[in-house]
Amino acid sequence: MAVIIIIPWLVFGLAIPVSSQLPKVVKKLQQKRECRGCDLKDTDLQGLFLQNVDLRKAKLRGANLRGANLMNADLRKADLRDVDLRDTNLQNADLRQAKLAGADLRNTQLNEELVDPKWYLVWQIVNHSKVWTQDLSGQNLAGANLENVNFSKTKLVKTNLEGANLKGAKLDSANLTYAKLRRANLFIANLSHAELSYADLGYTDLGYANLSHANLSYVDLSHANVNYANFSHANLKGINFNKVAIENVNFTDAKGLPRIYKKDR
Repeated sequence: MAVIIIIPWLVFGLAIPVSSQLPKVVKKLQQKRECRGCDLKDTDLQGLFLQNVDLRKAKLRGANLRGANLMNADLRKADLRDVDLRDTNLQNADLRQAKLAGADLRNTQLNEELVDPKWYLVWQIVNHSKVWTQDLSGQNLAGANLENVNFSKTKLVKTNLEGANLKGAKLDSANLTYAKLRRANLFIANLSHAELSYADLGYTDLGYANLSHANLSYVDLSHANVNYANFSHANLKGINFNKVAIENVNFTDAKGLPRIYKKDR
Protein backbone atom coordinates (compact mmCIF):
# COMPACT_ATOMS: atom_id res chain seq x y z
CA MET A 1 0.00 0.00 0.00
CA ALA A 2 2.86 2.37 0.79
CA VAL A 3 4.19 2.01 -2.75
CA ILE A 4 0.77 2.72 -4.26
CA ILE A 5 0.43 5.94 -2.26
CA ILE A 6 3.93 7.29 -2.76
CA ILE A 7 4.37 6.76 -6.51
CA PRO A 8 1.52 9.09 -7.69
CA TRP A 9 2.88 11.83 -5.45
CA LEU A 10 6.33 11.44 -6.96
CA VAL A 11 5.02 11.37 -10.52
CA PHE A 12 2.42 14.14 -10.42
CA GLY A 13 4.07 16.37 -7.83
CA LEU A 14 6.79 17.29 -10.31
CA ALA A 15 4.42 18.32 -13.10
CA ILE A 16 1.73 20.24 -11.20
CA PRO A 17 2.25 22.40 -8.10
CA VAL A 18 1.22 20.41 -5.00
CA SER A 19 -1.25 22.33 -2.83
CA SER A 20 0.96 22.15 0.25
CA GLN A 21 3.89 23.55 -1.72
CA LEU A 22 2.08 26.58 -3.14
CA PRO A 23 2.90 30.03 -1.69
CA LYS A 24 0.43 31.27 0.92
CA VAL A 25 -0.68 34.08 -1.38
CA VAL A 26 -1.68 31.53 -4.04
CA LYS A 27 -3.61 29.43 -1.53
CA LYS A 28 -5.42 32.58 -0.42
CA LEU A 29 -6.22 33.39 -4.03
CA GLN A 30 -7.65 29.92 -4.63
CA GLN A 31 -9.77 30.09 -1.50
CA LYS A 32 -11.05 33.66 -1.63
CA ARG A 33 -10.83 34.12 -5.45
CA GLU A 34 -9.50 37.66 -4.89
CA CYS A 35 -6.00 39.05 -4.56
CA ARG A 36 -5.88 42.57 -5.96
CA GLY A 37 -2.39 43.98 -6.33
CA CYS A 38 -0.78 40.71 -5.21
CA ASP A 39 2.92 40.18 -5.82
CA LEU A 40 3.12 36.94 -7.80
CA LYS A 41 6.21 37.73 -9.86
CA ASP A 42 7.92 34.62 -11.28
CA THR A 43 5.39 32.34 -9.53
CA ASP A 44 4.63 28.91 -10.98
CA LEU A 45 0.87 28.85 -11.54
CA GLN A 46 0.96 26.34 -14.37
CA GLY A 47 -2.28 24.44 -14.87
CA LEU A 48 -4.06 25.91 -11.86
CA PHE A 49 -7.83 26.43 -11.70
CA LEU A 50 -8.20 30.20 -11.28
CA GLN A 51 -11.60 30.76 -12.81
CA ASN A 52 -13.43 33.94 -11.70
CA VAL A 53 -10.44 35.27 -9.70
CA ASP A 54 -9.96 38.99 -9.12
CA LEU A 55 -6.34 39.88 -9.94
CA ARG A 56 -6.72 43.53 -10.76
CA LYS A 57 -3.35 45.33 -10.70
CA ALA A 58 -1.61 42.08 -9.68
CA LYS A 59 2.14 41.83 -10.24
CA LEU A 60 2.57 38.68 -12.32
CA ARG A 61 5.65 39.53 -14.35
CA GLY A 62 7.55 36.42 -15.39
CA ALA A 63 4.95 34.06 -13.92
CA ASN A 64 4.15 30.71 -15.49
CA LEU A 65 0.42 30.50 -16.24
CA ARG A 66 0.69 27.94 -18.99
CA GLY A 67 -2.44 25.83 -19.23
CA ALA A 68 -4.14 27.63 -16.35
CA ASN A 69 -7.90 28.22 -16.30
CA LEU A 70 -8.46 31.98 -15.97
CA MET A 71 -11.92 32.02 -17.47
CA ASN A 72 -13.89 35.11 -16.32
CA ALA A 73 -10.86 36.37 -14.38
CA ASP A 74 -10.46 40.10 -13.76
CA LEU A 75 -6.93 41.04 -14.88
CA ARG A 76 -7.45 44.72 -15.53
CA LYS A 77 -4.21 46.71 -15.19
CA ALA A 78 -2.34 43.53 -14.17
CA ASP A 79 1.38 43.29 -14.96
CA LEU A 80 1.63 40.26 -17.25
CA ARG A 81 4.95 41.13 -18.86
CA ASP A 82 7.00 38.10 -19.93
CA VAL A 83 4.28 35.73 -18.67
CA ASP A 84 3.87 32.29 -20.26
CA LEU A 85 0.20 32.22 -21.27
CA ARG A 86 0.41 29.36 -23.73
CA ASP A 87 -2.63 27.07 -23.72
CA THR A 88 -4.30 29.28 -21.10
CA ASN A 89 -8.07 29.68 -21.01
CA LEU A 90 -8.73 33.43 -20.95
CA GLN A 91 -12.31 33.29 -22.22
CA ASN A 92 -14.25 36.26 -20.84
CA ALA A 93 -11.18 37.30 -18.84
CA ASP A 94 -10.86 41.08 -18.61
CA LEU A 95 -7.36 42.10 -19.80
CA ARG A 96 -8.04 45.75 -20.51
CA GLN A 97 -5.04 47.99 -19.71
CA ALA A 98 -2.99 44.93 -18.73
CA LYS A 99 0.74 45.02 -19.47
CA LEU A 100 1.46 42.22 -21.94
CA ALA A 101 4.90 43.08 -23.33
CA GLY A 102 6.85 39.87 -23.83
CA ALA A 103 3.89 37.66 -22.92
CA ASP A 104 3.54 34.42 -24.88
CA LEU A 105 -0.02 34.38 -26.24
CA ARG A 106 0.19 31.27 -28.38
CA ASN A 107 -2.79 28.90 -28.19
CA THR A 108 -4.67 31.12 -25.74
CA GLN A 109 -8.39 31.82 -25.78
CA LEU A 110 -9.51 35.39 -25.23
CA ASN A 111 -12.21 37.90 -26.18
CA GLU A 112 -11.49 40.80 -28.53
CA GLU A 113 -13.62 43.28 -26.59
CA LEU A 114 -11.82 42.51 -23.30
CA VAL A 115 -8.23 43.20 -24.39
CA ASP A 116 -6.56 46.34 -25.75
CA PRO A 117 -6.49 46.45 -29.60
CA LYS A 118 -2.68 46.26 -29.75
CA TRP A 119 -2.54 42.98 -27.87
CA TYR A 120 -5.50 41.52 -29.71
CA LEU A 121 -3.58 42.13 -32.93
CA VAL A 122 -0.52 40.41 -31.46
CA TRP A 123 -2.73 37.49 -30.41
CA GLN A 124 -4.06 37.24 -33.97
CA ILE A 125 -0.55 37.28 -35.43
CA VAL A 126 0.99 34.61 -33.21
CA ASN A 127 -1.99 32.30 -33.58
CA HIS A 128 -2.18 32.60 -37.34
CA SER A 129 -1.61 29.16 -38.83
CA LYS A 130 0.45 30.24 -41.84
CA VAL A 131 2.29 33.32 -43.04
CA TRP A 132 0.95 36.69 -41.92
CA THR A 133 0.31 38.62 -45.14
CA GLN A 134 -1.79 41.57 -43.98
CA ASP A 135 -0.25 45.04 -44.13
CA LEU A 136 1.13 46.00 -40.71
CA SER A 137 2.64 49.31 -41.78
CA GLY A 138 2.58 51.91 -39.02
CA GLN A 139 1.28 49.50 -36.38
CA ASN A 140 2.54 49.63 -32.80
CA LEU A 141 3.94 46.20 -31.92
CA ALA A 142 6.56 47.42 -29.45
CA GLY A 143 7.46 44.80 -26.86
CA ALA A 144 5.41 42.08 -28.54
CA ASN A 145 6.49 38.45 -28.32
CA LEU A 146 6.60 37.43 -31.99
CA GLU A 147 9.08 34.59 -31.77
CA ASN A 148 9.19 32.37 -34.87
CA VAL A 149 6.34 34.27 -36.57
CA ASN A 150 6.28 34.07 -40.37
CA PHE A 151 6.33 37.64 -41.76
CA SER A 152 7.69 36.64 -45.15
CA LYS A 153 6.95 39.41 -47.71
CA THR A 154 4.87 41.33 -45.14
CA LYS A 155 4.67 45.14 -45.28
CA LEU A 156 6.04 46.58 -42.02
CA VAL A 157 6.84 50.11 -43.20
CA LYS A 158 7.32 52.47 -40.23
CA THR A 159 6.09 49.71 -37.89
CA ASN A 160 7.10 50.09 -34.24
CA LEU A 161 8.83 46.87 -33.19
CA GLU A 162 11.03 48.35 -30.48
CA GLY A 163 12.00 45.75 -27.90
CA ALA A 164 9.99 43.06 -29.71
CA ASN A 165 11.01 39.42 -29.54
CA LEU A 166 11.52 38.35 -33.16
CA LYS A 167 13.85 35.48 -32.42
CA GLY A 168 13.74 33.02 -35.30
CA ALA A 169 11.16 35.10 -37.17
CA LYS A 170 10.87 34.77 -40.94
CA LEU A 171 11.21 38.26 -42.39
CA ASP A 172 12.60 37.32 -45.78
CA SER A 173 11.57 39.80 -48.48
CA ALA A 174 9.62 41.83 -45.88
CA ASN A 175 9.42 45.61 -46.27
CA LEU A 176 10.78 47.19 -43.07
CA THR A 177 11.60 50.63 -44.46
CA TYR A 178 11.85 53.15 -41.61
CA ALA A 179 10.80 50.45 -39.13
CA LYS A 180 11.68 50.91 -35.46
CA LEU A 181 13.53 47.81 -34.28
CA ARG A 182 15.63 49.31 -31.52
CA ARG A 183 16.57 46.74 -28.84
CA ALA A 184 14.62 44.03 -30.67
CA ASN A 185 15.67 40.38 -30.50
CA LEU A 186 16.38 39.19 -34.05
CA PHE A 187 18.62 36.30 -33.08
CA ILE A 188 18.71 33.67 -35.89
CA ALA A 189 15.98 35.61 -37.75
CA ASN A 190 15.74 35.30 -41.54
CA LEU A 191 15.95 38.76 -43.13
CA SER A 192 17.25 37.71 -46.52
CA HIS A 193 16.19 40.05 -49.35
CA ALA A 194 14.43 42.27 -46.79
CA GLU A 195 14.04 46.00 -47.40
CA LEU A 196 15.45 47.70 -44.30
CA SER A 197 16.54 51.10 -45.59
CA TYR A 198 16.49 53.83 -42.92
CA ALA A 199 15.37 51.36 -40.23
CA ASP A 200 16.51 51.79 -36.62
CA LEU A 201 18.36 48.64 -35.56
CA GLY A 202 20.34 50.17 -32.72
CA TYR A 203 21.11 47.80 -29.82
CA THR A 204 19.43 44.88 -31.61
CA ASP A 205 20.58 41.27 -31.34
CA LEU A 206 21.24 40.01 -34.88
CA GLY A 207 23.43 37.11 -33.85
CA TYR A 208 23.41 34.36 -36.50
CA ALA A 209 20.75 36.28 -38.47
CA ASN A 210 20.52 35.89 -42.24
CA LEU A 211 20.68 39.31 -43.95
CA SER A 212 21.95 38.14 -47.31
CA HIS A 213 20.84 40.32 -50.24
CA ALA A 214 19.06 42.65 -47.80
CA ASN A 215 18.97 46.41 -48.36
CA LEU A 216 20.38 48.04 -45.21
CA SER A 217 21.19 51.41 -46.72
CA TYR A 218 21.32 54.19 -44.12
CA VAL A 219 20.34 51.82 -41.32
CA ASP A 220 21.31 52.69 -37.73
CA LEU A 221 23.06 49.56 -36.48
CA SER A 222 24.94 51.23 -33.63
CA HIS A 223 25.62 49.10 -30.52
CA ALA A 224 24.03 46.05 -32.18
CA ASN A 225 25.26 42.47 -31.98
CA VAL A 226 25.87 40.94 -35.41
CA ASN A 227 28.18 38.10 -34.42
CA TYR A 228 28.04 35.23 -36.92
CA ALA A 229 25.45 37.06 -39.04
CA ASN A 230 25.32 36.72 -42.83
CA PHE A 231 25.53 40.01 -44.79
CA SER A 232 26.59 38.49 -48.08
CA HIS A 233 25.48 40.53 -51.13
CA ALA A 234 23.75 43.04 -48.80
CA ASN A 235 23.57 46.77 -49.52
CA LEU A 236 25.32 48.54 -46.61
CA LYS A 237 25.56 52.03 -48.10
CA GLY A 238 25.56 54.71 -45.40
CA ILE A 239 25.07 52.20 -42.58
CA ASN A 240 25.97 53.22 -39.01
CA PHE A 241 28.34 50.57 -37.63
CA ASN A 242 29.28 52.53 -34.49
CA LYS A 243 30.24 50.21 -31.60
CA VAL A 244 28.81 47.11 -33.29
CA ALA A 245 29.81 43.67 -31.97
CA ILE A 246 31.31 41.96 -35.02
CA GLU A 247 32.78 38.46 -34.92
CA ASN A 248 32.91 35.90 -37.73
CA VAL A 249 30.51 37.90 -39.91
CA ASN A 250 30.01 37.00 -43.57
CA PHE A 251 30.45 40.17 -45.67
CA THR A 252 31.02 38.39 -48.99
CA ASP A 253 30.25 40.75 -51.90
CA ALA A 254 28.49 43.21 -49.58
CA LYS A 255 28.14 46.70 -51.10
CA GLY A 256 29.08 49.86 -49.26
CA LEU A 257 30.92 48.06 -46.46
CA PRO A 258 32.99 50.52 -44.36
CA ARG A 259 36.67 50.07 -45.14
CA ILE A 260 37.64 49.12 -41.58
CA TYR A 261 35.45 46.01 -41.74
CA LYS A 262 36.60 44.70 -45.08
CA LYS A 263 39.23 42.59 -43.36
CA ASP A 264 36.40 40.47 -41.88
CA ARG A 265 35.09 39.45 -45.28
